[in-house]
Amino acid sequence: MFDAGALVFFGVLGYLLIKFKFPLTPIILGFILGPLLETNLRRGLMLTDGDFLPFLTKPIAVFFLSIAVFSVVFKLWKKLQ
Repeated sequence: MFDAGALVFFGVLGYLLIKFKFPLTPIILGFILGPLLETNLRRGLMLTDGDFLPFLTKPIAVFFLSIAVFSVVFKLWKKLQ
């Protein structure tokens, strides 16, 4: 019975995503890369004893975080114009 309910739920979810014109590519990427990101974040937090600060102070981490922030801000800026 759970499988039938899951089938109906994801069918309705897919229909709503198509109806409201959500892009499918980011959803698929998030579904595939989400568990990988979670595993590596947990591994990194175990190496730093739960401290999140090294993720923000190392030069390579700052570089990638700044690229991510820049891309989001740029996309929002282009959309508002």
